Amino acid sequence: MDSRPLRIVSATAIAYIAAFIGFRHSHILYDRTAALKAISSFHSTLTAIFGIIALSQPWPIRMRDVKQHVKPGQLNDSRNPIIFGQSAFGNAVTAIETGFLLYDTIATLIIHYEEYCTKKQLSWIDATKLLFRKEPVTLWHHLSILTALGYFQIYCLKGQERGVWIIVAFILMNASTPIMQLRWWRRKSTGQSSLTLDILFCIVFGICRLGTVFYVFRVYGQYHGIGTLQAFTRQKWICQVSTGALFALNAVWWATLARNTGRKIAKACS
Repeated sequence: MDSRPLRIVSATAIAYIAAFIGFRHSHILYDRTAALKAISSFHSTLTAIFGIIALSQPWPIRMRDVKQHVKPGQLNDSRNPIIFGQSAFGNAVTAIETGFLLYDTIATLIIHYEEYCTKKQLSWIDATKLLFRKEPVTLWHHLSILTALGYFQIYCLKGQERGVWIIVAFILMNASTPIMQLRWWRRKSTGQSSLTLDILFCIVFGICRLGTVFYVFRVYGQYHGIGTLQAFTRQKWICQVSTGALFALNAVWWATLARNTGRKIAKACS
């Protein structure tokens, strides 16, 4: 059993928690949310760089580990590197992401409980209920992905991981986070938004969050000699539902950003 994924997850979470505590007790950042966003930006940049490096490397297949029963009409992925390819560095990237999500969930809870348990004298139970009412999307997003990646790490421990290339590619979606946080810093420090940053974020968000899905299916389709759309429609229903939902949610988010940015552009030109 390979214990490296567990060590990387633990080390990452501990390092980020230590940085978070250090920022809070220093004069580098002026509030807890700023520390949270600074670490988030650093992590997103780091994993984007690591992810690009990992995807550019060879992904060899250990044929003794490939056991796929191909039903009639299904695509044969038994030698497909983006499904069965092995990469210790790719595994490390997923472990770093898991460690970050663990830290970020803990840090978010710490900030919330300090606000509502200490200052407003609420019980932990009432504070938790309030948190799920105020930030349901953020919490469920973190908990669901943390659970999925945590479960995936069990397969990495056993050496039975599959689809690592795809997971690493999807982690690249977070590459738009630094610009999102920069927009927050601009509003926080000046009290005004930046149209330039809004336009830039809208473009980068579309490339990272939507373009990544197209990229994954394009690469998958190229292996089988089919188009991007057909690569999606030939997937198992669970893959279609999960990736379709991911794309739809990000598309709605991007459409909202594009609409609001368009209105700001129109107002600036009027």
